[in-house]
Amino acid sequence: MSAFTAAEIAYLRSQFLGRLATAGRNGQPHVVPVTFRYNETLGAIEIRGRARALQTGGQEIMARFSPEMVRITPRRIVSWGIEGEGFTANARSVR
Repeated sequence: MSAFTAAEIAYLRSQFLGRLATAGRNGQPHVVPVTFRYNETLGAIEIRGRARALQTGGQEIMARFSPEMVRITPRRIVSWGIEGEGFTANARSVR
């Protein structure tokens, strides 16, 4: 069962570019654009959670990508304006 709602999955499938944010030891933020794909089998994308560096898999997303990739399994999901009408926030923790 996915940690994402049906509306969140539909939104993720419609997008191809996200932002990956990290913080350095001094707290300085670093944000870069990244491509992502929702992995239905693993329920994973680029989102707040546990990151795992993989040596293979990138070329399965797109042939011209490097084989290395990062898989992030969500621990907390925050979305805005995806569920229902208006621009309301939806936040929840995931096991």
